[in-house]
Amino acid sequence: MPEIHNRWTQFNPSEDEFIGRISQDFDFGLDEIGDCFKRWSKHEEMKKYADALEEWDDIVGDNWESPEEENLSPVTWINDTNIYLQRKSRVVELVQSAYAKTKVYLSRFQPILEIYWRNTMFNPNSLIDERLKNTVETIGNVMKLFKYH
Repeated sequence: MPEIHNRWTQFNPSEDEFIGRISQDFDFGLDEIGDCFKRWSKHEEMKKYADALEEWDDIVGDNWESPEEENLSPVTWINDTNIYLQRKSRVVELVQSAYAKTKVYLSRFQPILEIYWRNTMFNPNSLIDERLKNTVETIGNVMKLFKYH
């Protein structure tokens, strides 16, 4: 049976699901980093740095205001970089390459799976059929075939 490895082996998750999950995880990671920055910006130990900046801002120019929450998001810092802009296409490229290599690897199992499939189709009762022309020779050939595989 040609291409039996494509019928009996499947990728889980599929290529598209895997790409979607990686993209979701990347976005989730950026959100978590932003949340971490927000929590630390309100931490007691950070107050002394904010106070020092406020004094310096009074000397140099305008009063310093605490950063707005959207400025604490790492997306605002990296949204213009090539890595961020090309992240989706790069992930797609890498995952498609990996899945293609895996398909080539699985195609190596095609002969083995075909032998297995042929063996599952074998009916041992056919060896005891009375209408079999040369029973002893047939059984010998079947045994040689099994030993070969």
